[in-house]
Amino acid sequence: MSGTPKYSYAELRRREQERLEAERKRRAAEEARRRAEAEARERQRRLEEMQRALGNHAERVERSLTGKKNDLPADELSALTKEFAQWKKKIGAARTTEALAEVQEALLAIEQKAERLAEAEARRRAELLRKKTAAEHVVGELAAVMEGLRADEVVQRWQYHRMAEIEAMLQSARSAIAAERYEEPAVMLEAAKRQAADMVEKANAAQLKADKRDYIAESIRSALTEMGYVVSAPAAEHASHPASAIAFRAADAAGRTIAVSVPVEGEVFYTVDGFPHTAEALVDGGTAPACDQAEATLNQMRQLLAAGYGVDTSEILWEGKADPNRRLRKADALPTSSSARRAEG
Repeated sequence: MSGTPKYSYAELRRREQERLEAERKRRAAEEARRRAEAEARERQRRLEEMQRALGNHAERVERSLTGKKNDLPADELSALTKEFAQWKKKIGAARTTEALAEVQEALLAIEQKAERLAEAEARRRAELLRKKTAAEHVVGELAAVMEGLRADEVVQRWQYHRMAEIEAMLQSARSAIAAERYEEPAVMLEAAKRQAADMVEKANAAQLKADKRDYIAESIRSALTEMGYVVSAPAAEHASHPASAIAFRAADAAGRTIAVSVPVEGEVFYTVDGFPHTAEALVDGGTAPACDQAEATLNQMRQLLAAGYGVDTSEILWEGKADPNRRLRKADALPTSSSARRAEG
């Protein structure tokens, strides 16, 4: 059975066994030393490699933080910069890759936080810009309201004294934008619109009264002209005030004159001169002034006003007019047909 493997057991003698074991132990120690040295070198290589990589990473983070100077709130940037400086110092001082891994994680966290803050700041600034743009539009509308009032001659005539309030609102709205109080201009615009509407309403009401005054004055001038009087041009009694009464004089060939004063509201006054004056006896004794010719002239004028100009006037009255049953009435606002007219003779 030459093809069948043959085997046997061999054993070393004790001395040879001990010698081999001692030699193995010595070589194993040497191998362990070499392994430890190789491991240490590898760890050091990895440590230095990570330090270089982290050094480069730190430079990028530092440049990124510097580049975000205008993108982050100053206090947030300052805090991140201080935190970064503390971790950067640990790169060179680290003695293990675990320590460097901690630094790397911290640097990544700083980068991510900086990005989040930058994005939040960008959103905040975008929202502020949106609000500022809207507020500036509102201020533009407020300025338009003011310019509209300035262009309105009627408002400027009757409500000019209130323009300062609108101008103050405009200035306050501009100041609010400068202080980033972007909600305030809209409130001021609404207030300005309400005031402008009130100014326009009151100005129109005042102008209507003035128009009625002017129409009544011109109608009286025309009626007196029809009666043969030479009538002067109308003039405001107080030229600086738009609510002034309008005055003029009428004279006839006989030298008789009628001075007329037409107010915006109240009684129209007629002062006559050159007409004969009499004293009329009263029932209870005494006398009262009478001016029959002047009264007749003014009544003729009243008839012409009613017939040709649509102006109705009340009976001519004056203080002390002879009529024990007459009570002087306070005139209604012009130009209602019930307004009292007073003549002085």
